[in-house]
Amino acid sequence: MSFSIDVAAIQRMALVKVDGGLGSQMWQYALSLAVGKGSSFTVKHDLSWFRHYAKDIRGVENRFFILNSVFTNINLRLPSENERLFFHIALNRYPDSICNFDPDILALKQPTYLGGYYVNAQYVTSAEKEIREAYVFAPAVEESNLDMLQAIHAAPMPVAVHVRRGDYIGSMHEVLTPRYFERAFKILAAALQPKPTFFVFSNGMEWTKKAFAGLPYDFVYVDANDNDNVAGDLFLMTQCKHFIISNSSLSWWGAWLSQRAENKTVIMPSKWRGGKSPIPGECMRVEGWHMCPVE
Repeated sequence: MSFSIDVAAIQRMALVKVDGGLGSQMWQYALSLAVGKGSSFTVKHDLSWFRHYAKDIRGVENRFFILNSVFTNINLRLPSENERLFFHIALNRYPDSICNFDPDILALKQPTYLGGYYVNAQYVTSAEKEIREAYVFAPAVEESNLDMLQAIHAAPMPVAVHVRRGDYIGSMHEVLTPRYFERAFKILAAALQPKPTFFVFSNGMEWTKKAFAGLPYDFVYVDANDNDNVAGDLFLMTQCKHFIISNSSLSWWGAWLSQRAENKTVIMPSKWRGGKSPIPGECMRVEGWHMCPVE
């Protein structure tokens, strides 16, 4: 079997590994835009994970590459198989700490394969204009959620609440308890006028309804979309004015993309990941967002 690669072409090239669910795909594509803007490198996207694994943390639920069907302005550049193998084997760079912002990533000097996760809001904010232009929802996403969209727009003060369950349960990502959400509800109920309506999104709705039962707030549980239609939930989140997010890239993007309120309030957890290598929420905080304590 012959192996050939254009040595001249790869001198100004970087590859970004793309994997996971929609929120992760958005994060990695956003990183590619930031790298391309900062370094003038040609950035290509390695989608091979979706051919070989494509499951959630537990290895149960499917993960499909859907980025270019959810958004209209995605410009994928796919490497040849030889390029992918060469970069992955010879030029693989993993972050020293996945939550620390590394400005060298945005000013690459040599060909690089960016594997792993670069979990820091500064990678996104460094290319905000380019990312917002890319993440324009396809008409089909809006059209399939018209009833709930109308309900959100009819509410005087719609607040998106995202409760991430599913494959987080029992993992290092399970850091939020009902107490976190109760604190966040109390903060926004006191701060917002008119009275807020909390639109609740979750991939564990039964648990969520039990956790919120008896709380003195107005809830609308958004349960029309399932695991294979998370784009609908993301779109509807962006149509809210204020946010209570989980330690989840999906709800992070919902809050960040929303431009319905000039002065939106976003409440986020003080801890993004637990386990032996915890990640503080500060890594994902955008200026003006408020952190709520997590035990």
